[in-house]
Amino acid sequence: MSLLHLPVFKPRQIVAATLIVIAIILAFWLLFRFHQVLIFFFAALVISTAIQPVIRWLHKFGVSRSVSVVAVYLFFLALFVGFIWLFTPLAISQTTNLAATLPDLYAEGRQSMLQNPSFFIWRLGLLLPEQLQVVGLAPFENGDVETAIQRCPYFPCPENRTSHGFIPSRSDISV
Repeated sequence: MSLLHLPVFKPRQIVAATLIVIAIILAFWLLFRFHQVLIFFFAALVISTAIQPVIRWLHKFGVSRSVSVVAVYLFFLALFVGFIWLFTPLAISQTTNLAATLPDLYAEGRQSMLQNPSFFIWRLGLLLPEQLQVVGLAPFENGDVETAIQRCPYFPCPENRTSHGFIPSRSDISV
């Protein structure tokens, strides 16, 4: 019969192993705690490495390193502002067109869901309101302000329930 011999550790080895485990746990905790700082540090490192060739090239022509760095950053800032200046009107017009056509697209999508032969998709179509609701606060005729979810016809309140539950069946609604 062979006996299992466990290794004998010296107190110095136990203390060293414990300190290593604590150091690893502390390192992960610091990484978790300061991950945003590390991301910014890494981004700064990547940017400085990327612009280094341009700064060296400008330094060959007698431009100091600090002026070169400022010039490169100003160039990228001007490039960014130029893109914003060029593409903002396009984004605004596209958003306006989408906002104008969204109710029609929504109505078509809901109607196609209600005409779908799949019972699951048909029931999902029933959950959707007939028209898009404005999200947020809106004044009513009597001057009260209610949220959009309170105005939704499928909000689970007692007056919206059918006799057999929250979701109406095909016989309850004529499409």
